[in-house]
Formats: sequence, structure tokens, C-alpha cells
Amino acid sequence: MTTPTEDTSSGDALIAHVMDQVEEAMNRRGITRRELSGLLDVTPGYVSHLLVHRNRNLTIQSVVKLAEVFGCTVDIRFIDPLEGKVEAGTSVEPEAPAMAVPTDD
Repeated sequence: MTTPTEDTSSGDALIAHVMDQVEEAMNRRGITRRELSGLLDVTPGYVSHLLVHRNRNLTIQSVVKLAEVFGCTVDIRFIDPLEGKVEAGTSVEPEAPAMAVPTDD
């Protein structure tokens, strides 16, 4: 069992990783924070808070919605560090975004 400190740092690292990917996707597509807020139907302040402060209240639903905006999939896995095997996992295919987002393809 992990201590609360370990849980927090692991969660923080995961959120930081997700938000790094969001920023990379925004940069590749030339999407501003204001544009992203419109695509997510949230305030620009909320998007800034996520990106700057790495909000620890990021939900799975929020991650899926971000993936939908960028036309990506979400893949969540539980990996047993003792065996290096995936114990459970799921992929979520994105729905069509509410507004077309240009891609680099």
C-alpha cells in the first residue's frame, strides 16, 4: 500500500504528463487557450488554470473531452510493476468534436 504522499506525487506526475500532451497538441494545431476553452465549453480561466497550475481535480471525463477535441484516443492501463504486465486497460475512441480542429495530416 502506498502512503498519501506517494499517491499525490504519482497523481501529480500523471496530470503533468496529460497536460504536457494537451499543450503539445495545442501547439501542433495552433490552438490558443481561448480557442480551446470554446471547444471545451469552459471559461478561458479554467483552461489557464489547468495548464498553469496542473489542476489536481482533472477528471477522466475531462481527459476524454480533451482527447475528443484533438481527435485522439485515451488509453488507460494498470501495469503491475512486479510483472510488467497490463492488468486492465481500456481505450476510449473520440466522438466527433463540436467544432472542426485543423490537423497536421
